Amino acid sequence: MTNNPEILCMQLFSTPILTSMVPDSGILNVQLQALIYAQKGQNEGMQKSNIGGWHSQDDMMRWAPNESRTILTHAMQMCTKYTADIHPSGKRDFQFNANMWANINQKGDSNNTHCHPGCLWSGVYYVDDGIETNGDDAGGHLIFEDPRFPMNSMYQPDLVYRSPDGTPQRNQHSVTPKSGMLIMFPSWLRHSVRPYKGDKDRISIAFNLMVEDG
Repeated sequence: MTNNPEILCMQLFSTPILTSMVPDSGILNVQLQALIYAQKGQNEGMQKSNIGGWHSQDDMMRWAPNESRTILTHAMQMCTKYTADIHPSGKRDFQFNANMWANINQKGDSNNTHCHPGCLWSGVYYVDDGIETNGDDAGGHLIFEDPRFPMNSMYQPDLVYRSPDGTPQRNQHSVTPKSGMLIMFPSWLRHSVRPYKGDKDRISIAFNLMVEDG
């Protein structure tokens, strides 16, 4: 008779992806839209990871100080909860510094896979998801790439590991944008944006959090 001992599966080295809906985002988003469109009228933007679309300079905290502060305060509260200081001398005083920019995507616009060097946390806030009817799929999903990629794809592309709940682990995770949603993730995590298919502008804000000793 064969014994079937219990199997313990430890899921090590997980990657934190934080999501939250910002309170009173409706009022905030109206204010942000006006400021972002005004800035777009004054500045032709810049080319970074974006394929098409408008990408502002990373000085949004200058031309939208109050609105930027609202988003960053919420983001810093989220990240502080999930950031630990394990320095041998004990917890040190530190504070976050940030840079921030706005994006406007139209039909067909996307972002190449990239990461944000020199930062600790990065974030995306959706001002307007561009979705006119609930349930519509306007594309433009935010894609996170498994940092172990290509993992088993180098050996057997159709063989993947199972999560504790039994579901197969994919090498990408897709997030559907939603107005008022704030997403925080480690800056080293490679991510991209699929082509947007909506007819309205999709407006988002992206930013980085750096840590400075207090």
